[in-house]
Amino acid sequence: IQVTTVQYSSDFRIKKDITDVDTGDLLDRMKKIELREYGYTDEWRKVRGLEENDLRVRGVIAQELRQVFPEHIQILDELAVKDQGIKFKDFHQVDKQGLVMDVV
Repeated sequence: IQVTTVQYSSDFRIKKDITDVDTGDLLDRMKKIELREYGYTDEWRKVRGLEENDLRVRGVIAQELRQVFPEHIQILDELAVKDQGIKFKDFHQVDKQGLVMDVV
């Protein structure tokens, strides 16, 4: 999915049980996040339609982030891209939107 903007409903009238957040705890946990630079495997670049062989990106590794922010990790029993012949067991995904809200 490619989008130029994402808007979320955030009006207080649609929310309940609103409580304060321990921002001190969040800050401590944010300091533990390991930001990495990496490339993708040839197989994953093909799945994603990425042409650049030497593309480098910055981000997190889901298995590492799970140690600090487990609430932002989803583990799929299996991720299969059948037409590409790719299958991963216990595939980790990051809820980047949730993580961004915690680091705002």
